[in-house]
Amino acid sequence: ALPIYSMDIGNEGSAFVEVLVGHSTSASEQDYEVILVTSSFMSPTESKNGSNLNRVRMFGPDKLVKGTAEKKWDRVKIVCTQPYNKNLAYGLCFIRFHSPPDANDAPSASPNVKVTKLGQFKVKEEDSSSLQPGALFFSRGTKPSTTPPKATDRK
Repeated sequence: ALPIYSMDIGNEGSAFVEVLVGHSTSASEQDYEVILVTSSFMSPTESKNGSNLNRVRMFGPDKLVKGTAEKKWDRVKIVCTQPYNKNLAYGLCFIRFHSPPDANDAPSASPNVKVTKLGQFKVKEEDSSSLQPGALFFSRGTKPSTTPPKATDRK
């Protein structure tokens, strides 16, 4: 059982998605708590037209129910609804839960290099002396030119 820090949800035709969490040791099957309130993934117009079925949303710690997210859970219940189009199959493509980052996950880069965290990726900013857009084309004119092969006269 772990606390849930954030989650990513990939939709497949659901208008609304709600996420609840629970414990396997609970006495009742009904003992689930809301961790993500019902969230909209499609508008009524999109649902009726069957457009934009595959939206992905990322919910950080600020979007989850604070008291519930801080506790440890080992069961998840996902409620998908599609009230606007009864002929549309709906559900989720994926759902990914993230646990809280470890204290030792802090960037270990030198102080003069800026490191940006983008999800699970760490992006290191390049120094300004590296390649710039179009730099290869501009540098072509500064290199010594080679003499083109000479044409031979044929008679």
